[in-house]
Amino acid sequence: MISNYESLQVLSKKNKLIAYEAIVRYGLFGEIELEKLPKQVYGIVRSIIPNIDSNIRKYNKKVSKAKKKMADFDEISKEKVALPLEKVVSHDDELLEDNELEFE
Repeated sequence: MISNYESLQVLSKKNKLIAYEAIVRYGLFGEIELEKLPKQVYGIVRSIIPNIDSNIRKYNKKVSKAKKKMADFDEISKEKVALPLEKVVSHDDELLEDNELEFE
């Protein structure tokens, strides 16, 4: 199977430019005017479009999963958690005055 890149290499420089422009425009904006393309470019670009569509679907699926995970995280992070009460220990009772110290 010939890769998309290899199939574009058989085109003239002018047709390569037209093909790359059409591919990029389709990938970014989803628009393409196939009827205005030269015959050689039309066939190659037409065969590349399904790959672009497939990759866009895969990308959108991954992005939607990531957004869902972030939404779940945001929801969980807003939950209030009951913390255990801190045990207050007073050390005042344990303090000895200087005159109470015993030396051996």
